[in-house]
Amino acid sequence: VAFLTAISAAALIAGLIGLLLRRRASRLLIVVGAVVALLIFSSLVVADANLPPAVYGIPVLPRMTIAFALLPATARWGRP
Repeated sequence: VAFLTAISAAALIAGLIGLLLRRRASRLLIVVGAVVALLIFSSLVVADANLPPAVYGIPVLPRMTIAFALLPATARWGRP
């Protein structure tokens, strides 16, 4: 789980920096990082970890990240 967390964080940070620099591949990096974050959370649910009820709301953040990264306005931002 720690390795996947590092991969997710690296992809999200690289995607954010790339998006601010208006690089095209940055949207893909952001989506990959968010998908890996969702996979990490789903592995905790599948493992039946004892989690507090508030933790089950956390997957909303990666889903919103994916939605915002795939918006047409974000694509227009990426074009120089």
